[in-house]
Amino acid sequence: MVDNFIKRLPDFVNRDAWLIWRGRHLTTTFLLKSSQAEYFISISEGEIHQLVAGPQLLRPSVFTIKASDGAWLKHWMKFPPSGWHDIFAMVKIGEASIEGDLYPMMSNLRYIKELIALPRKMGRD
Repeated sequence: MVDNFIKRLPDFVNRDAWLIWRGRHLTTTFLLKSSQAEYFISISEGEIHQLVAGPQLLRPSVFTIKASDGAWLKHWMKFPPSGWHDIFAMVKIGEASIEGDLYPMMSNLRYIKELIALPRKMGRD
Protein backbone atom coordinates (compact mmCIF):
# COMPACT_ATOMS: atom_id res chain seq x y z
CA MET A 1 0.00 0.00 0.00
CA VAL A 2 2.86 2.41 0.80
CA ASP A 3 4.22 1.89 -2.73
CA ASN A 4 0.86 2.91 -4.23
CA PHE A 5 0.94 6.24 -2.40
CA ILE A 6 4.55 6.99 -3.28
CA LYS A 7 4.06 6.10 -6.96
CA ARG A 8 1.16 8.56 -7.15
CA LEU A 9 3.14 11.48 -5.68
CA PRO A 10 4.23 12.98 -9.04
CA ASP A 11 0.64 13.30 -10.22
CA PHE A 12 -0.50 14.94 -6.99
CA VAL A 13 2.50 17.29 -6.74
CA ASN A 14 2.57 18.31 -10.39
CA ARG A 15 -1.08 19.38 -10.45
CA ASP A 16 -0.85 21.38 -7.23
CA ALA A 17 0.08 24.88 -8.43
CA TRP A 18 0.46 26.20 -4.89
CA LEU A 19 2.87 23.45 -3.90
CA ILE A 20 4.89 23.89 -7.11
CA TRP A 21 5.09 27.61 -6.38
CA ARG A 22 6.26 26.89 -2.84
CA GLY A 23 9.07 24.65 -4.16
CA ARG A 24 9.98 26.82 -7.14
CA HIS A 25 13.54 27.33 -5.87
CA LEU A 26 14.21 23.65 -5.20
CA THR A 27 15.99 21.37 -7.64
CA THR A 28 17.33 18.21 -5.99
CA THR A 29 17.03 14.45 -5.71
CA PHE A 30 16.21 12.77 -2.43
CA LEU A 31 15.56 9.23 -1.31
CA LEU A 32 12.28 8.24 0.33
CA LYS A 33 12.50 4.82 1.97
CA SER A 34 9.98 2.47 3.52
CA SER A 35 10.48 -1.00 4.97
CA GLN A 36 10.28 -2.72 1.62
CA ALA A 37 11.04 -0.09 -1.02
CA GLU A 38 13.01 3.01 -1.80
CA TYR A 39 12.29 5.77 -4.27
CA PHE A 40 14.55 8.43 -5.72
CA ILE A 41 12.46 11.56 -6.14
CA SER A 42 13.94 14.16 -8.48
CA ILE A 43 12.48 17.63 -8.14
CA SER A 44 13.05 20.43 -10.62
CA GLU A 45 11.75 23.87 -9.63
CA GLY A 46 9.03 22.37 -7.45
CA GLU A 47 7.81 19.69 -9.84
CA ILE A 48 8.61 16.01 -9.57
CA HIS A 49 10.18 15.23 -12.91
CA GLN A 50 11.31 11.71 -12.07
CA LEU A 51 10.42 9.00 -9.57
CA VAL A 52 12.68 5.96 -9.77
CA ALA A 53 12.19 2.83 -7.70
CA GLY A 54 15.38 1.60 -6.08
CA PRO A 55 17.74 0.33 -5.13
CA GLN A 56 19.82 2.02 -7.79
CA LEU A 57 23.54 1.35 -7.68
CA LEU A 58 25.53 4.59 -7.52
CA ARG A 59 22.46 6.82 -7.98
CA PRO A 60 23.08 10.00 -6.00
CA SER A 61 20.64 11.58 -3.59
CA VAL A 62 21.13 14.65 -1.45
CA PHE A 63 19.22 13.46 1.61
CA THR A 64 17.20 10.47 2.75
CA ILE A 65 13.96 10.24 4.71
CA LYS A 66 13.14 6.75 5.92
CA ALA A 67 10.50 5.09 8.06
CA SER A 68 8.78 1.73 8.27
CA ASP A 69 5.67 0.99 6.23
CA GLY A 70 3.60 1.18 9.40
CA ALA A 71 5.05 4.55 10.31
CA TRP A 72 4.29 5.97 6.85
CA LEU A 73 0.72 4.67 7.01
CA LYS A 74 0.20 6.34 10.41
CA HIS A 75 1.77 9.57 9.11
CA TRP A 76 -0.58 9.51 6.12
CA MET A 77 -3.77 9.05 8.14
CA LYS A 78 -6.25 11.88 7.58
CA PHE A 79 -5.78 12.89 11.23
CA PRO A 80 -2.54 11.27 12.41
CA PRO A 81 -2.04 10.73 16.13
CA SER A 82 0.37 12.90 18.07
CA GLY A 83 3.95 11.98 17.19
CA TRP A 84 2.98 10.79 13.73
CA HIS A 85 1.75 14.12 12.32
CA ASP A 86 5.17 15.45 11.29
CA ILE A 87 8.39 13.89 9.98
CA PHE A 88 10.43 15.54 12.74
CA ALA A 89 8.01 14.25 15.38
CA MET A 90 8.48 10.78 13.91
CA VAL A 91 12.26 11.21 14.18
CA LYS A 92 11.89 12.34 17.79
CA ILE A 93 9.95 9.20 18.77
CA GLY A 94 12.40 6.97 16.87
CA GLU A 95 10.06 5.99 14.04
CA ALA A 96 11.87 7.79 11.20
CA SER A 97 15.30 9.08 10.29
CA ILE A 98 16.62 11.88 8.12
CA GLU A 99 20.17 11.68 6.81
CA GLY A 100 22.45 13.45 4.37
CA ASP A 101 22.85 17.09 3.36
CA LEU A 102 19.94 18.72 5.15
CA TYR A 103 20.53 22.22 3.78
CA PRO A 104 18.24 21.83 0.70
CA MET A 105 15.58 20.18 2.83
CA MET A 106 15.70 22.78 5.60
CA SER A 107 15.75 25.63 3.08
CA ASN A 108 12.52 24.26 1.59
CA LEU A 109 11.11 22.62 4.68
CA ARG A 110 7.46 23.49 4.25
CA TYR A 111 7.52 22.25 0.66
CA ILE A 112 9.15 18.95 1.66
CA LYS A 113 6.78 18.44 4.60
CA GLU A 114 3.74 19.11 2.42
CA LEU A 115 5.05 16.83 -0.33
CA ILE A 116 5.66 14.02 2.19
CA ALA A 117 2.17 14.52 3.68
CA LEU A 118 0.33 14.53 0.33
CA PRO A 119 -0.83 10.90 0.64
CA ARG A 120 -3.22 12.14 3.35
CA LYS A 121 -5.23 13.72 0.53
CA MET A 122 -5.15 10.60 -1.64
CA GLY A 123 -8.13 8.31 -1.13
CA ARG A 124 -7.40 4.97 0.48
CA ASP A 125 -7.55 2.24 -2.17
